[in-house]
Amino acid sequence: QEDYMTRQRQMRSGTTDPVDPPAVAPWDVAPLPRDRAAEGVVRAWLEGAWPKLSAVRCDDEQITAVPLAWLVIITSSASYERIFSEDARVGLVASWQNLASNLAAGTLPPEKAAIAPKLIFNQQIVAVLTVFFTVVLWVIVLDMLRLIRRYYRKEPVLPLAEIPYTPTRLEAAHA
Repeated sequence: QEDYMTRQRQMRSGTTDPVDPPAVAPWDVAPLPRDRAAEGVVRAWLEGAWPKLSAVRCDDEQITAVPLAWLVIITSSASYERIFSEDARVGLVASWQNLASNLAAGTLPPEKAAIAPKLIFNQQIVAVLTVFFTVVLWVIVLDMLRLIRRYYRKEPVLPLAEIPYTPTRLEAAHA
């Protein structure tokens, strides 16, 4: 409604509203001098890998944990239902067993009987992939819980950085 009214006002007056200039592109402006104090704080934090428990308090564990738990539960139950449901329209195992028994009994029309082995194989591949990705999901979740437990018990945790810090060519040019 506001855009409509603004457009009507501009059309009646015959003049347009001034348009703000676009934001300045970072490559079009001269860089500011280095702030060594801020850089030192960031480097100290990065080199410490995990912040000290008393220094940083993450108060949104529940905000991220609740949706994660919901997604893991829904995904796992949907995967289970998709694989093991007794309804051939839902469950992959029931579907390929139903198709295989109909193929063996000769009750399929000839055009469907010609592609039935491919359909059975495809359903078996989908079932294996579903199991694989569900297992991967649970491995990640359980490893995350293991790391969280170690962190809160103040046991050693591997650092988050894989390699030591190396300055970039751009940083070396401004030094």
